[in-house]
Amino acid sequence: MILACFTFIKLVNNFSDYHIVYKTFPTVSCDKQHIQSPLVKPDPPDQYNTRGFPFDIVPNIIHYVLFNVSEIHFAHFISILSVLKNQRPDRIYIHCDCRELRGDRWRRVVAIARLTGTELTVRTIDRPTEVFGRNLSVEYGLWHAADVTRIQALREFGGVYLDRDVYVIKSFSEFFKYEMTVDFETENVLCNQVLITHKNARFLSQYYETYREYNASEWYYNAGERPVLEVINKQPHIIHRMDGQFGCRPSICPYLYTEANKDWKTSGYYSIHFLIRGDELSQIYWCLGGKTPAVYRFNETIVESLSNTFGSMARDVLHFELQLLNHSPPDQYNISGFPFDIVPNIIHYVLFNVSEIHFAHFISILSVLKNQRPDKIYIHCDCRELRGDRWRRVVTIARQTGTELTVRTIDRPTEVFGQKLSAESGLWHAADITRIQVLREFGGVYLDRDVYVIKSFNPFYKYEMTIDFENENLLCNQILI
Repeated sequence: MILACFTFIKLVNNFSDYHIVYKTFPTVSCDKQHIQSPLVKPDPPDQYNTRGFPFDIVPNIIHYVLFNVSEIHFAHFISILSVLKNQRPDRIYIHCDCRELRGDRWRRVVAIARLTGTELTVRTIDRPTEVFGRNLSVEYGLWHAADVTRIQALREFGGVYLDRDVYVIKSFSEFFKYEMTVDFETENVLCNQVLITHKNARFLSQYYETYREYNASEWYYNAGERPVLEVINKQPHIIHRMDGQFGCRPSICPYLYTEANKDWKTSGYYSIHFLIRGDELSQIYWCLGGKTPAVYRFNETIVESLSNTFGSMARDVLHFELQLLNHSPPDQYNISGFPFDIVPNIIHYVLFNVSEIHFAHFISILSVLKNQRPDKIYIHCDCRELRGDRWRRVVTIARQTGTELTVRTIDRPTEVFGQKLSAESGLWHAADITRIQVLREFGGVYLDRDVYVIKSFNPFYKYEMTIDFENENLLCNQILI
């Protein structure tokens, strides 16, 4: 019985079997909706983007939009590597008017996504040619189509939209508690190269509505200027406002291409917009005052010898790729760990002879939802269903925190390897065996139902298996990662 779930294109995803889903979708259409009120409201709606919600409401999904492209160019490759290294998303969607993506860099993306356990979906869509009945610009149509599509995709899924030449320096996760987070190019021009949002964010729907007054003659009027003048300046509380930290202002160009900043990882930027189209620096006049740098076309070989900030950033993620492909030997798996998470963020409980949630188990689940924030919780149970007031409260809180909750009905073991379980201790031994069986099937974290999680187990997800001990010769099977 799945009590809360998201609908996504699922990939076969393990170390031996992984493939990409190519699927054609109809044109996106979204009805006006509102964010469901959380169980505990953080503040009135005008505070949703100030203090935020007490839990994440934005899914860890990355979106790219590609039109008239069927391969991954260098800047996009670097962007994806930065996402896989520094954001660690659950899923990446590439919304594309292509049938499939091809080329060596795409094959490398697939390999790295597999190794980092990231679901990867190419979502085939039609490129928009109009908006609200108005034809898109002949001159700027490709850009305007991408502007419209990013809003539509975010209204359907929520998550993080990135232009394909945006480099992620550090995780956006701290912004996932806000309704929508937007950075600005100038005081009255927003930056649509990075958008972080719940799918039902109020500004997102109003942003789309501003296209009813579509201006085909200007490149960035509807994408960047009009939504600020018509919506944000009148309702500043409707977004969580950044002040240049997403790296989309003109001043970023000298920082990247004419300077060598060794502290770029700690500079305060969460991301930086490279302004590279394909493999070549674009908008050089806007970016560098018309002064063409000595090197403005890029590939893997060229960046190895670049002494500027951009070269350092590109090398950082290219070396990450090499590190993944040349990992340490098996006897180091639990010492240095993998350079990425290999354990899924899934919590398992086992219940036998119980059909309701007792107090200690209720407190345990609350601690998991508050401090671990798992993607899924499985309750493996010999019952047909769970009932009672505490169970109803668990269901409500799991729904509000976006956690999938599944009661998995199983038979309680009565034997192991042909040997009957103890009459005296059979219930406990059955639970001991079952926790091993479910971890072998799913991976994740097993918890006894009276275990309280104080802080996240995520730092241990890079190890093959993590175990605590009661004493030197007695392991603790109440917690297994």
